[in-house]
Parts: sequence; structure tokens; C-alpha cells
Amino acid sequence: MKIIKKQLRRIIREEKQKLLNEVARNYSGVSEEHFVNALANTWDAIRADVLPMMGGTMHYIEIGEEVMAMMHAYEREMGELFDRLSEEEQDELFKKAFGPGSSY
Repeated sequence: MKIIKKQLRRIIREEKQKLLNEVARNYSGVSEEHFVNALANTWDAIRADVLPMMGGTMHYIEIGEEVMAMMHAYEREMGELFDRLSEEEQDELFKKAFGPGSSY
């Protein structure tokens, strides 16, 4: 059986979309990316005040706790949605936003 370029492109596009759908996990109808961005934006807003008080270095869970305490002030709607997530989902998002491999 011979596969032409058009068929091959279609197959690749379909498989790529399947992978993207798996990666773009949703939490309570909101994409992971939106939550991670809201967490990062809040941390950017409070980092200058919080980091020196904590000795200059923090574990991603500590950063997450500080962000959660202030998220309603900076990202009110996302903060309310974040509160509805399970503790495991929140920890997973903290790790993605502030854990190893993140820019923080």
C-alpha cells in the first residue's frame, strides 16, 4: 500500500492533535495553561516582597502557598476557580508553575 503526501500529512496532523488534546489538560473547565499563568502572574507581583522574608530561596510548595494566599487580590476569578480544585490538582499546578524546570 502506497501512502501519498496528502494522506501522510493528514495522519500526522490527526496524531499531533490527539497529543495536544492529551497535553492540554483541563481543570474544572479551565486549561492548565491559564492556571499556570495566573499563578506565575501572582508570584511576579508578590515575589519582591516575599522572597527576602523567606531567605531568598523557596521550595515550589512554599511559593504555591504564598501565591494562594494572595491570588484573590491579583487574579480574583482564577483564585476562586483554583480554590475548587482538589489538593492534588493544586499541588500538580504548583509543581508545573514553580517546580524543577520552571523559570522560578
